[in-house]
Amino acid sequence: MIDKILNTARRLGACHLVSGITKWRQLADLLFSPQGIEFCKHHNFPTLEMWREIAAVCPTESLAIFIDAGDIIPQSHPNIALVGDTRARLLYSSPETRNQIIVAHGSQLDVTAEDYAVVTVSSIGSDNIVTTHTDSTALIYVD
Repeated sequence: MIDKILNTARRLGACHLVSGITKWRQLADLLFSPQGIEFCKHHNFPTLEMWREIAAVCPTESLAIFIDAGDIIPQSHPNIALVGDTRARLLYSSPETRNQIIVAHGSQLDVTAEDYAVVTVSSIGSDNIVTTHTDSTALIYVD
């Protein structure tokens, strides 16, 4: 499955960063990189169908990627992805960490940032719902 994802990404014009990837953790790390997020946003990639294929062969929740997970309140994680039929409520209150959330293919996010936390939310697809809450010290960027 990893080869299928990488071959599709190469056909779409992925850069050299996809070379040498053989493990799910490496692929997840690339997904959350600035280059990976930009590529996925630009190409609406992976598709929801591909995400579902990934979920069938990979323990995605151990990578903080939740696919068709329904209503969840996961522990806040510096990198987290919500895909498909997933609705999550997250709280960030640590200024020491770069926090990146990906919402994709119809997922819903309610995110709160406080105590100088900084959170970036990136959307893949146009049907995601993002609700943000901050105190006077925190920042949430939605792109």
